[in-house]
Amino acid sequence: PKYDNKMFMIPMDLMSLQPEINLDHGVNFSYWMNFVVVGGVPLSFAMGLNGDPPNTTTRAWLGVGLLGAAGFVIDRATGAMYDHNPNVINVTLQPEQ
Repeated sequence: PKYDNKMFMIPMDLMSLQPEINLDHGVNFSYWMNFVVVGGVPLSFAMGLNGDPPNTTTRAWLGVGLLGAAGFVIDRATGAMYDHNPNVINVTLQPEQ
């Protein structure tokens, strides 16, 4: 277990862990939501195609889109894009006999 950014090893020589848990894994829903936000980039470029200089709305959509792109990078780098099921695993250690 980790505590205060330090790893502690607990000897479990005399313990047995009987259950075997199957985990399903996939991509987290919040990662897919980045696609909605990143849509601001093409939208801002489409708004700029009329030849007018960029206005506040165009810049705002570009900013929103860049935040979505950053979400892809951050979720991938931190592992937040992955999900497993079941989300909580509880096991009880039993002394070996």
